[in-house]
Amino acid sequence: MVGMILATDMARHATDLGSFKTLLEQKKIKNGENVELIVDHSSSAKEFDSKQQLIEICLHAADVSSQCRPFEVAKEWSYLLFEEFFWQGDLEKEQNLPVSFLCDRTNTNIAKSQPGFVDFIVLPLFNTICEILPENKPLVKQARENAERWKTYEESDTEKLVYTKTKPADAFKHLSKVELEDSEEREEHKE
Repeated sequence: MVGMILATDMARHATDLGSFKTLLEQKKIKNGENVELIVDHSSSAKEFDSKQQLIEICLHAADVSSQCRPFEVAKEWSYLLFEEFFWQGDLEKEQNLPVSFLCDRTNTNIAKSQPGFVDFIVLPLFNTICEILPENKPLVKQARENAERWKTYEESDTEKLVYTKTKPADAFKHLSKVELEDSEEREEHKE
């Protein structure tokens, strides 16, 4: 379980992806061929480790997969994610801690950050995933298209509100009515 949680830690991205690429090269797994060799059945420990590595890389891919979706979906997820990042940065500032990368709403531009994220994180990961699951190549194509679209994307005034501490009126539009009512009820009890 711990490995699964750590698999989503971006600090491990390069190491985990490099290790997985090495495994695929050693086993000559390419374009869907020799995929059955990915799990090492030579001992129960090696079988567990190889299955764990496969599950972790797939979980990491799922975690960063929003840029493989149609642009409007990718855009919405990006702004929701950065809203969370900025809240984290605000808390770090309040506690006089160094602000984490991309968490400072005063010097981060969401649209400008996305092409690099796609080019250096998403595409290398999904190109590697496509060696074992070539049917996922349309996801790579979509991510490339999104990266190009982000390069010329102009943020709307509503989207720019994420850079202010004042949340837009519809900041919680993604929450269900029940979640909003629960949130309002908790606020009333605080008063």
